[in-house]
Amino acid sequence: MRRLLVSAGVAGIALLAGSYLLLANRPDAGYDGPVVSARQQLSDVDESEIVAMTLAPRGGETIRLEREGAVWLVREPYPFRWDWPRLQELRASFARLFAQRLVVEDPDDRAQYGLSPPAVVAGARLESGRTFEFHLGSPTSSGEAYFLSSRDDRAVFTVHAIHGKRFSWTVSDLRDQTAPALSAGRINRIWFRDGDYEVELVAVGEQPRYAHLPGSRIMRVPYVAAADEERFAAIAHQVAEMPVSAAVAGDGGGDADFGLDLPRGELRVRDFEDELHLLLGATAGGQVYVKMPGAAGVHTVPAVALDFLTLTPFELSSPQVLALPEERLQAISLRAGSREHRIDLQRAKDDLGGERVTAVHAGEPLDKDAYAALSAEFANLAVDAPAPGGRDRPAGVPILTVTFHLRAAERAAVMARFLPYDQDFHLLALDGSIDLLVDSRAVTSLTERIETALGDRPGE
Repeated sequence: MRRLLVSAGVAGIALLAGSYLLLANRPDAGYDGPVVSARQQLSDVDESEIVAMTLAPRGGETIRLEREGAVWLVREPYPFRWDWPRLQELRASFARLFAQRLVVEDPDDRAQYGLSPPAVVAGARLESGRTFEFHLGSPTSSGEAYFLSSRDDRAVFTVHAIHGKRFSWTVSDLRDQTAPALSAGRINRIWFRDGDYEVELVAVGEQPRYAHLPGSRIMRVPYVAAADEERFAAIAHQVAEMPVSAAVAGDGGGDADFGLDLPRGELRVRDFEDELHLLLGATAGGQVYVKMPGAAGVHTVPAVALDFLTLTPFELSSPQVLALPEERLQAISLRAGSREHRIDLQRAKDDLGGERVTAVHAGEPLDKDAYAALSAEFANLAVDAPAPGGRDRPAGVPILTVTFHLRAAERAAVMARFLPYDQDFHLLALDGSIDLLVDSRAVTSLTERIETALGDRPGE
Protein backbone atom coordinates (compact mmCIF):
# COMPACT_ATOMS: atom_id res chain seq x y z
CA MET A 1 0.00 0.00 0.00
CA ARG A 2 2.87 2.37 0.91
CA ARG A 3 4.56 1.62 -2.44
CA LEU A 4 1.30 2.46 -4.21
CA LEU A 5 1.03 5.78 -2.36
CA VAL A 6 4.67 6.64 -3.10
CA SER A 7 4.22 5.77 -6.77
CA ALA A 8 1.08 7.87 -6.94
CA GLY A 9 2.89 10.78 -5.26
CA VAL A 10 5.82 10.60 -7.70
CA ALA A 11 3.43 10.45 -10.63
CA GLY A 12 1.55 13.46 -9.27
CA ILE A 13 4.77 15.47 -8.89
CA ALA A 14 5.84 14.53 -12.41
CA LEU A 15 2.44 15.59 -13.75
CA LEU A 16 2.66 18.94 -11.96
CA ALA A 17 6.22 19.51 -13.20
CA GLY A 18 5.20 18.68 -16.74
CA SER A 19 2.23 21.01 -16.51
CA TYR A 20 4.48 23.83 -15.22
CA LEU A 21 6.97 23.39 -18.06
CA LEU A 22 4.15 23.37 -20.59
CA LEU A 23 2.67 26.56 -19.16
CA ALA A 24 6.09 28.26 -18.83
CA ASN A 25 6.83 27.61 -22.51
CA ARG A 26 3.34 27.96 -23.94
CA PRO A 27 3.22 29.69 -27.32
CA ASP A 28 1.79 33.18 -27.44
CA ALA A 29 -1.88 33.31 -28.36
CA GLY A 30 -2.37 32.75 -32.08
CA TYR A 31 1.06 31.13 -32.65
CA ASP A 32 2.22 27.55 -32.54
CA GLY A 33 5.58 25.94 -33.22
CA PRO A 34 8.34 23.77 -31.84
CA VAL A 35 9.49 24.51 -28.30
CA VAL A 36 12.98 23.04 -28.49
CA SER A 37 15.57 23.09 -31.31
CA ALA A 38 19.32 23.51 -31.61
CA ARG A 39 18.78 26.82 -33.39
CA GLN A 40 17.23 28.24 -30.25
CA GLN A 41 20.67 28.54 -28.64
CA LEU A 42 21.21 32.00 -30.12
CA SER A 43 24.51 32.63 -28.34
CA ASP A 44 26.73 30.63 -26.03
CA VAL A 45 30.10 32.23 -25.27
CA ASP A 46 32.10 33.06 -22.17
CA GLU A 47 31.23 36.53 -20.89
CA SER A 48 34.93 37.39 -20.61
CA GLU A 49 35.27 37.07 -24.40
CA ILE A 50 32.95 40.03 -25.03
CA VAL A 51 34.91 43.22 -25.70
CA ALA A 52 32.20 45.49 -27.15
CA MET A 53 28.42 45.89 -26.87
CA THR A 54 26.07 48.18 -28.79
CA LEU A 55 22.41 49.05 -28.25
CA ALA A 56 20.90 51.04 -31.14
CA PRO A 57 17.22 51.82 -30.44
CA ARG A 58 14.92 52.98 -33.19
CA GLY A 59 14.79 56.77 -32.90
CA GLY A 60 16.91 56.89 -29.74
CA GLU A 61 20.51 57.35 -28.63
CA THR A 62 22.93 54.59 -29.59
CA ILE A 63 24.97 53.25 -26.67
CA ARG A 64 28.37 51.73 -27.50
CA LEU A 65 30.52 50.18 -24.78
CA GLU A 66 34.05 48.89 -25.36
CA ARG A 67 36.49 47.12 -23.11
CA GLU A 68 40.13 48.19 -23.00
CA GLY A 69 42.03 45.65 -20.93
CA ALA A 70 39.91 45.22 -17.82
CA VAL A 71 38.19 48.62 -18.12
CA TRP A 72 34.86 49.22 -19.87
CA LEU A 73 34.53 52.62 -21.57
CA VAL A 74 31.48 54.39 -22.99
CA ARG A 75 32.19 55.38 -26.61
CA GLU A 76 28.68 56.60 -27.49
CA PRO A 77 26.66 58.72 -27.04
CA TYR A 78 28.95 60.48 -24.50
CA PRO A 79 30.93 59.45 -21.41
CA PHE A 80 28.97 58.53 -18.30
CA ARG A 81 29.55 56.34 -15.27
CA TRP A 82 27.86 53.01 -15.90
CA ASP A 83 26.26 50.81 -13.26
CA TRP A 84 28.48 47.73 -12.91
CA PRO A 85 25.74 45.20 -11.98
CA ARG A 86 23.66 46.26 -14.98
CA LEU A 87 26.64 46.09 -17.31
CA GLN A 88 27.22 42.52 -16.11
CA GLU A 89 23.55 41.66 -16.70
CA LEU A 90 23.67 43.07 -20.23
CA ARG A 91 26.84 41.12 -20.96
CA ALA A 92 25.19 37.93 -19.65
CA SER A 93 22.26 38.39 -22.06
CA PHE A 94 24.66 38.69 -24.99
CA ALA A 95 26.76 35.72 -23.86
CA ARG A 96 24.00 33.15 -23.34
CA LEU A 97 20.77 33.86 -25.13
CA PHE A 98 18.27 31.01 -25.44
CA ALA A 99 15.08 31.38 -27.45
CA GLN A 100 11.97 30.06 -25.77
CA ARG A 101 10.50 28.97 -29.08
CA LEU A 102 10.62 29.36 -32.83
CA VAL A 103 7.59 31.38 -33.96
CA VAL A 104 7.99 31.43 -37.74
CA GLU A 105 10.80 30.64 -40.17
CA ASP A 106 10.61 33.55 -42.63
CA PRO A 107 7.60 35.81 -42.09
CA ASP A 108 6.21 37.86 -44.98
CA ASP A 109 5.23 40.61 -42.57
CA ARG A 110 7.92 41.32 -39.98
CA ALA A 111 6.12 44.47 -38.81
CA GLN A 112 3.58 42.41 -36.83
CA TYR A 113 6.46 41.31 -34.60
CA GLY A 114 7.89 44.83 -34.23
CA LEU A 115 10.81 43.90 -36.49
CA SER A 116 10.32 46.21 -39.49
CA PRO A 117 12.38 48.06 -38.45
CA PRO A 118 13.53 46.50 -35.17
CA ALA A 119 12.85 48.33 -31.93
CA VAL A 120 16.52 47.82 -31.01
CA VAL A 121 19.55 46.45 -32.83
CA ALA A 122 21.77 44.87 -30.17
CA GLY A 123 25.27 43.80 -31.15
CA ALA A 124 28.38 42.38 -29.50
CA ARG A 125 31.97 41.74 -30.55
CA LEU A 126 34.29 39.06 -29.17
CA GLU A 127 38.06 39.11 -28.66
CA SER A 128 38.37 36.87 -31.71
CA GLY A 129 36.71 39.53 -33.87
CA ARG A 130 33.54 37.51 -34.27
CA THR A 131 30.36 39.56 -34.03
CA PHE A 132 26.71 38.80 -33.57
CA GLU A 133 23.67 41.02 -33.84
CA PHE A 134 20.15 40.60 -32.52
CA HIS A 135 17.06 42.44 -33.75
CA LEU A 136 14.61 43.04 -30.92
CA GLY A 137 10.93 43.36 -31.74
CA SER A 138 7.88 44.08 -29.63
CA PRO A 139 6.75 42.29 -26.46
CA THR A 140 4.36 39.38 -26.88
CA SER A 141 0.74 39.91 -25.80
CA SER A 142 1.44 38.27 -22.44
CA GLY A 143 4.36 40.60 -21.77
CA GLU A 144 6.44 37.63 -20.64
CA ALA A 145 8.59 37.49 -23.78
CA TYR A 146 9.86 39.56 -26.73
CA PHE A 147 10.04 38.72 -30.41
CA LEU A 148 13.60 38.58 -31.69
CA SER A 149 15.55 37.64 -34.79
CA SER A 150 19.22 37.82 -35.68
CA ARG A 151 21.30 39.32 -38.47
CA ASP A 152 22.10 35.87 -39.83
CA ASP A 153 18.69 34.20 -39.44
CA ARG A 154 15.37 35.63 -40.63
CA ALA A 155 13.45 33.30 -38.35
CA VAL A 156 11.48 34.94 -35.53
CA PHE A 157 11.89 33.59 -32.01
CA THR A 158 10.66 34.61 -28.60
CA VAL A 159 13.08 35.27 -25.75
CA HIS A 160 12.43 35.80 -22.08
CA ALA A 161 11.27 39.34 -21.25
CA ILE A 162 14.36 39.96 -19.11
CA HIS A 163 16.55 39.90 -22.25
CA GLY A 164 14.17 42.19 -24.12
CA LYS A 165 14.21 44.68 -21.25
CA ARG A 166 18.00 44.63 -21.05
CA PHE A 167 18.40 45.20 -24.78
CA SER A 168 15.96 48.12 -24.39
CA TRP A 169 18.03 49.86 -21.71
CA THR A 170 18.82 53.54 -22.25
CA VAL A 171 21.56 55.75 -20.82
CA SER A 172 19.34 56.42 -17.80
CA ASP A 173 19.03 52.69 -17.13
CA LEU A 174 22.76 51.97 -17.46
CA ARG A 175 23.98 55.03 -15.58
CA ASP A 176 25.33 54.83 -12.06
CA GLN A 177 22.56 56.58 -10.12
CA THR A 178 24.83 58.39 -7.68
CA ALA A 179 25.48 62.04 -8.56
CA PRO A 180 28.76 62.28 -10.50
CA ALA A 181 31.59 64.60 -9.49
CA LEU A 182 32.36 66.81 -12.48
CA SER A 183 35.55 68.74 -13.10
CA ALA A 184 34.73 72.41 -13.71
CA GLY A 185 37.69 72.94 -16.05
CA ARG A 186 36.71 69.96 -18.20
CA ILE A 187 33.00 70.74 -18.63
CA ASN A 188 32.22 70.94 -22.35
CA ARG A 189 28.41 71.10 -22.45
CA ILE A 190 25.80 72.87 -20.35
CA TRP A 191 22.16 72.41 -21.30
CA PHE A 192 19.16 73.45 -19.26
CA ARG A 193 15.44 73.89 -19.62
CA ASP A 194 13.27 75.88 -17.25
CA GLY A 195 9.65 75.77 -18.34
CA ASP A 196 9.61 76.54 -22.07
CA TYR A 197 12.99 78.28 -21.89
CA GLU A 198 15.95 76.26 -23.25
CA VAL A 199 19.68 77.05 -23.52
CA GLU A 200 22.67 75.01 -24.69
CA LEU A 201 26.32 76.03 -24.33
CA VAL A 202 29.06 73.83 -25.80
CA ALA A 203 32.79 73.77 -26.42
CA VAL A 204 33.78 74.93 -29.89
CA GLY A 205 36.09 71.92 -30.18
CA GLU A 206 33.03 69.71 -30.02
CA GLN A 207 31.30 71.67 -32.79
CA PRO A 208 33.76 72.36 -35.63
CA ARG A 209 31.11 73.97 -37.84
CA TYR A 210 31.06 76.86 -35.35
CA ALA A 211 34.83 77.29 -35.30
CA HIS A 212 34.50 80.68 -37.02
CA LEU A 213 33.17 82.20 -33.80
CA PRO A 214 35.61 83.80 -31.36
CA GLY A 215 36.46 82.15 -28.07
CA SER A 216 36.30 78.52 -27.02
CA ARG A 217 32.60 78.29 -26.09
CA ILE A 218 29.43 78.93 -28.07
CA MET A 219 25.75 79.20 -27.36
CA ARG A 220 23.99 76.83 -29.76
CA VAL A 221 20.39 77.16 -28.47
CA PRO A 222 18.19 79.25 -28.74
CA TYR A 223 20.46 80.86 -31.37
CA VAL A 224 24.10 80.55 -32.38
CA ALA A 225 26.49 83.08 -30.85
CA ALA A 226 29.83 83.20 -29.09
CA ALA A 227 29.26 82.43 -25.41
CA ASP A 228 30.37 84.74 -22.64
CA GLU A 229 33.50 82.93 -21.43
CA GLU A 230 33.27 84.26 -17.87
CA ARG A 231 29.62 83.27 -17.56
CA PHE A 232 30.37 79.78 -18.86
CA ALA A 233 33.24 79.32 -16.40
CA ALA A 234 31.12 80.61 -13.50
CA ILE A 235 28.27 78.20 -14.30
CA ALA A 236 30.73 75.31 -14.69
CA HIS A 237 32.20 75.98 -11.24
CA GLN A 238 28.73 76.44 -9.76
CA VAL A 239 27.56 73.06 -11.07
CA ALA A 240 30.80 71.25 -10.18
CA GLU A 241 30.52 72.47 -6.58
CA MET A 242 26.74 72.08 -6.31
CA PRO A 243 25.88 69.98 -3.25
CA VAL A 244 23.35 67.23 -3.96
CA SER A 245 21.76 65.95 -0.75
CA ALA A 246 21.22 62.37 0.28
CA ALA A 247 17.87 60.99 -0.86
CA VAL A 248 14.91 62.51 0.96
CA ALA A 249 12.51 59.96 -0.59
CA GLY A 250 13.38 56.62 -2.05
CA ASP A 251 10.59 54.76 -3.82
CA GLY A 252 9.59 57.28 -6.51
CA GLY A 253 5.95 56.81 -5.62
CA GLY A 254 5.60 60.32 -4.22
CA ASP A 255 7.02 62.29 -7.15
CA ALA A 256 3.94 64.51 -7.23
CA ASP A 257 4.72 65.63 -3.66
CA PHE A 258 8.00 67.09 -4.91
CA GLY A 259 6.83 68.50 -8.26
CA LEU A 260 8.66 65.72 -10.09
CA ASP A 261 5.70 63.96 -11.68
CA LEU A 262 5.79 66.78 -14.27
CA PRO A 263 9.27 68.34 -13.80
CA ARG A 264 9.38 72.08 -14.44
CA GLY A 265 12.92 71.89 -15.77
CA GLU A 266 15.95 69.80 -16.56
CA LEU A 267 19.73 70.19 -16.30
CA ARG A 268 22.42 68.26 -18.19
CA VAL A 269 26.07 69.10 -17.68
CA ARG A 270 28.85 67.02 -19.23
CA ASP A 271 32.61 66.84 -18.90
CA PHE A 272 34.96 64.50 -20.76
CA GLU A 273 34.20 61.58 -18.44
CA ASP A 274 30.65 61.85 -17.13
CA GLU A 275 27.35 63.71 -17.19
CA LEU A 276 25.15 65.13 -14.46
CA HIS A 277 21.48 64.82 -15.47
CA LEU A 278 18.83 66.20 -13.11
CA LEU A 279 15.09 66.67 -13.38
CA LEU A 280 13.99 69.80 -11.50
CA GLY A 281 10.91 69.86 -9.33
CA ALA A 282 9.34 72.19 -6.78
CA THR A 283 11.19 74.65 -4.52
CA ALA A 284 10.64 74.65 -0.77
CA GLY A 285 12.65 76.25 2.02
CA GLY A 286 15.37 77.45 -0.33
CA GLN A 287 15.88 73.93 -1.75
CA VAL A 288 14.94 72.51 -5.15
CA TYR A 289 13.78 68.90 -5.32
CA VAL A 290 15.67 66.98 -8.02
CA LYS A 291 16.08 63.42 -9.23
CA MET A 292 18.16 61.59 -11.81
CA PRO A 293 16.18 60.03 -14.69
CA GLY A 294 15.61 56.35 -14.07
CA ALA A 295 16.46 56.61 -10.36
CA ALA A 296 13.95 56.27 -7.56
CA GLY A 297 15.57 58.64 -5.06
CA VAL A 298 14.54 62.28 -4.68
CA HIS A 299 17.29 64.70 -3.64
CA THR A 300 17.61 68.43 -2.98
CA VAL A 301 20.04 71.12 -4.12
CA PRO A 302 20.17 74.72 -2.87
CA ALA A 303 18.07 77.00 -5.06
CA VAL A 304 20.92 79.51 -5.15
CA ALA A 305 23.08 76.89 -6.90
CA LEU A 306 20.62 76.96 -9.82
CA ASP A 307 20.22 80.73 -10.08
CA PHE A 308 21.89 80.66 -13.52
CA LEU A 309 18.62 79.23 -14.88
CA THR A 310 17.25 82.78 -14.88
CA LEU A 311 19.98 84.11 -17.21
CA THR A 312 18.76 85.11 -20.66
CA PRO A 313 20.49 84.09 -23.91
CA PHE A 314 21.66 87.68 -24.30
CA GLU A 315 23.33 87.55 -20.87
CA LEU A 316 24.99 84.24 -21.74
CA SER A 317 26.41 85.33 -25.09
CA SER A 318 29.25 87.67 -25.96
CA PRO A 319 28.12 91.20 -26.99
CA GLN A 320 30.92 91.36 -29.59
CA VAL A 321 29.01 89.43 -32.24
CA LEU A 322 31.23 90.50 -35.16
CA ALA A 323 34.57 89.64 -33.53
CA LEU A 324 35.45 86.88 -35.98
CA PRO A 325 39.05 85.60 -35.90
CA GLU A 326 41.05 86.72 -38.93
CA GLU A 327 42.47 83.23 -39.50
CA ARG A 328 38.95 82.00 -40.21
CA LEU A 329 38.16 84.71 -42.79
CA GLN A 330 38.55 84.57 -46.56
CA ALA A 331 36.96 87.90 -47.51
CA ILE A 332 34.66 90.69 -46.30
CA SER A 333 31.92 92.17 -48.51
CA LEU A 334 30.33 95.50 -47.64
CA ARG A 335 27.32 97.25 -49.12
CA ALA A 336 26.39 100.76 -48.00
CA GLY A 337 23.58 102.24 -50.07
CA SER A 338 24.64 101.93 -53.71
CA ARG A 339 28.29 101.37 -52.87
CA GLU A 340 29.77 97.88 -52.72
CA HIS A 341 33.23 96.85 -51.58
CA ARG A 342 35.05 93.58 -51.15
CA ILE A 343 38.21 92.98 -49.15
CA ASP A 344 40.03 89.73 -50.01
CA LEU A 345 42.52 88.31 -47.53
CA GLN A 346 45.47 86.84 -49.43
CA ARG A 347 47.82 84.56 -47.53
CA ALA A 348 51.44 83.64 -48.09
CA LYS A 349 54.23 82.05 -46.06
CA ASP A 350 56.61 84.45 -44.36
CA ASP A 351 60.34 83.95 -43.78
CA LEU A 352 59.73 82.26 -40.44
CA GLY A 353 57.29 79.70 -41.84
CA GLY A 354 54.26 81.55 -40.52
CA GLU A 355 51.41 83.07 -42.47
CA ARG A 356 51.40 86.61 -43.82
CA VAL A 357 47.97 88.12 -44.56
CA THR A 358 47.48 90.94 -47.05
CA ALA A 359 44.12 92.71 -47.32
CA VAL A 360 43.38 93.50 -50.97
CA HIS A 361 40.69 95.95 -52.12
CA ALA A 362 39.96 96.87 -55.74
CA GLY A 363 43.04 94.94 -56.84
CA GLU A 364 45.40 96.90 -54.59
CA PRO A 365 46.83 96.12 -51.15
CA LEU A 366 44.93 97.98 -48.47
CA ASP A 367 46.87 100.19 -46.08
CA LYS A 368 47.78 98.02 -43.08
CA ASP A 369 46.81 100.63 -40.50
CA ALA A 370 43.51 101.34 -42.23
CA TYR A 371 42.64 97.63 -42.34
CA ALA A 372 43.69 97.14 -38.70
CA ALA A 373 41.47 100.04 -37.62
CA LEU A 374 38.52 98.64 -39.59
CA SER A 375 39.03 95.16 -38.11
CA ALA A 376 39.14 96.65 -34.62
CA GLU A 377 35.89 98.51 -35.32
CA PHE A 378 34.17 95.20 -36.19
CA ALA A 379 35.67 93.41 -33.19
CA ASN A 380 34.71 96.12 -30.69
CA LEU A 381 31.16 96.65 -31.92
CA ALA A 382 29.00 95.54 -28.98
CA VAL A 383 25.27 94.93 -29.12
CA ASP A 384 23.25 96.50 -26.33
CA ALA A 385 20.14 94.34 -26.04
CA PRO A 386 18.00 91.79 -27.84
CA ALA A 387 15.31 93.36 -29.99
CA PRO A 388 11.99 93.44 -28.12
CA GLY A 389 9.50 90.80 -29.16
CA GLY A 390 6.13 91.70 -30.62
CA ARG A 391 7.50 94.41 -32.89
CA ASP A 392 7.95 93.90 -36.61
CA ARG A 393 11.42 94.14 -38.07
CA PRO A 394 11.97 97.55 -39.75
CA ALA A 395 11.19 97.54 -43.45
CA GLY A 396 13.38 99.04 -46.13
CA VAL A 397 16.94 98.71 -47.37
CA PRO A 398 19.68 98.23 -44.74
CA ILE A 399 22.02 101.20 -44.40
CA LEU A 400 24.89 98.72 -44.19
CA THR A 401 25.30 95.01 -44.97
CA VAL A 402 28.49 93.19 -44.01
CA THR A 403 29.17 89.62 -45.14
CA PHE A 404 32.09 87.70 -43.68
CA HIS A 405 33.12 84.94 -46.08
CA LEU A 406 34.64 82.03 -44.18
CA ARG A 407 37.47 79.66 -45.01
CA ALA A 408 35.83 76.76 -43.14
CA ALA A 409 34.02 74.26 -45.34
CA GLU A 410 31.32 73.76 -42.70
CA ARG A 411 29.84 77.20 -43.26
CA ALA A 412 30.08 79.69 -46.13
CA ALA A 413 29.42 83.09 -44.56
CA VAL A 414 28.07 85.20 -41.70
CA MET A 415 25.85 88.14 -42.70
CA ALA A 416 25.07 91.23 -40.63
CA ARG A 417 22.49 93.82 -41.77
CA PHE A 418 22.01 97.16 -40.01
CA LEU A 419 18.56 98.77 -40.24
CA PRO A 420 17.23 101.99 -38.63
CA TYR A 421 15.20 101.20 -35.50
CA ASP A 422 14.56 104.40 -33.51
CA GLN A 423 16.43 107.58 -32.67
CA ASP A 424 18.87 105.79 -30.36
CA PHE A 425 19.34 102.34 -31.85
CA HIS A 426 19.85 100.42 -35.06
CA LEU A 427 18.66 96.86 -35.43
CA LEU A 428 21.35 94.33 -36.28
CA ALA A 429 19.86 91.35 -38.11
CA LEU A 430 22.47 88.61 -37.74
CA ASP A 431 22.25 85.71 -40.20
CA GLY A 432 18.68 86.71 -40.97
CA SER A 433 17.28 85.24 -37.75
CA ILE A 434 18.80 87.00 -34.72
CA ASP A 435 17.64 90.56 -34.05
CA LEU A 436 19.80 92.65 -31.74
CA LEU A 437 19.95 96.34 -30.90
CA VAL A 438 23.14 98.37 -31.24
CA ASP A 439 23.77 102.01 -30.34
CA SER A 440 23.31 104.18 -33.42
CA ARG A 441 26.52 106.05 -32.56
CA ALA A 442 28.48 102.80 -32.89
CA VAL A 443 26.93 102.19 -36.31
CA THR A 444 27.85 105.72 -37.39
CA SER A 445 31.42 105.15 -36.21
CA LEU A 446 31.59 101.92 -38.20
CA THR A 447 30.32 103.49 -41.44
CA GLU A 448 32.76 106.38 -41.05
CA ARG A 449 35.62 103.92 -40.52
CA ILE A 450 34.61 102.07 -43.71
CA GLU A 451 34.61 105.37 -45.61
CA THR A 452 38.04 106.26 -44.24
CA ALA A 453 39.55 102.87 -45.04
CA LEU A 454 38.01 102.33 -48.47
CA GLY A 455 37.27 105.87 -49.60
CA ASP A 456 35.68 106.40 -52.98
CA ARG A 457 37.51 103.57 -54.69
CA PRO A 458 35.07 101.24 -56.43
CA GLY A 459 34.72 97.73 -55.08
CA GLU A 460 35.38 94.64 -57.09
